[in-house]
Amino acid sequence: MAIFHTAPIGIDVEKIRPVDIHIAERIFSDKEYQEILRKPREEQENYFFDLWSLKESYVKAVGKGLCQPFHSFSITKKNNGEIIFACNESPCRWFFKQYNLAEGYTLSACTIQAQFPEEVTLMDLEAIEQVI
Repeated sequence: MAIFHTAPIGIDVEKIRPVDIHIAERIFSDKEYQEILRKPREEQENYFFDLWSLKESYVKAVGKGLCQPFHSFSITKKNNGEIIFACNESPCRWFFKQYNLAEGYTLSACTIQAQFPEEVTLMDLEAIEQVI
């Protein structure tokens, strides 16, 4: 998987699979954990992996990887698809977008610029070499 941008960017793809939702209590912020629990049971795993993918995209964009604890910042995904980011660090002006990659997967991107392509373009290595 590759993504190109002129600004720092992070991406993450997660396969949605069965998970013990209560693990989010230790990993995510309290606000995020409570949001997961408020969701109908059949939506909790999808929301868990949406948050996980969004958080992974952020820590990759800032270059910290899993050294940045997931509970140190919060992400809220509104019903209209709006993604709200809150952190104690400065600057904390990051933008997020999620894409439908394939059934059962979530793809998230994070960058400091609000422009994202509308769709993901799948390319083989030969096509990528022609672009770069």
